[in-house]
Amino acid sequence: MRMKKFRGLKRRIRKFYNDFEEETRIFPTDFEGYYEYHLPDNGAYWLNSSKVSNKLKSECFQFLINSTKQLIDLKPTKLADAKVVLMIDFHYWYATKIYIFNEPKEAELVWNDGNVSVEKLEDFRDFAKEWNVEIPSGLSVIGTKSKVINRDFNSVLYGGETWYIGQL
Repeated sequence: MRMKKFRGLKRRIRKFYNDFEEETRIFPTDFEGYYEYHLPDNGAYWLNSSKVSNKLKSECFQFLINSTKQLIDLKPTKLADAKVVLMIDFHYWYATKIYIFNEPKEAELVWNDGNVSVEKLEDFRDFAKEWNVEIPSGLSVIGTKSKVINRDFNSVLYGGETWYIGQL
């Protein structure tokens, strides 16, 4: 069975890049606690499509990583303690975003409350190598695997990987 091509993909990607560059041109200074940049122009929709090659996905990931680094470089001195992190959610693409938080408490990436389990991925996994991207110096990478558990049936409802890239 032949898969149909994704119509207008070049136009969508060009618009995605332009919109995201416009959105992240300046560092936000008027936020309380946290600020989020979500993927524009249904970026999560076409990025999740099986019709989009891994090469193109890796180019988009590199673009998002570079945007994260650019925001870090634009950070004003009065917000020196703010953290900038790219969160790539492979299970729920609409949750993929650049997250800026200015909270004194460290973000907890690993937990298990009986309903949701989040654990760190094995150390031998390398996001940069798997997706053929470059991580700029000064940025850290942590991968997690999450599971939502149905305790009534003792089964996993769904699970997926989330990668965090930035100031961790």
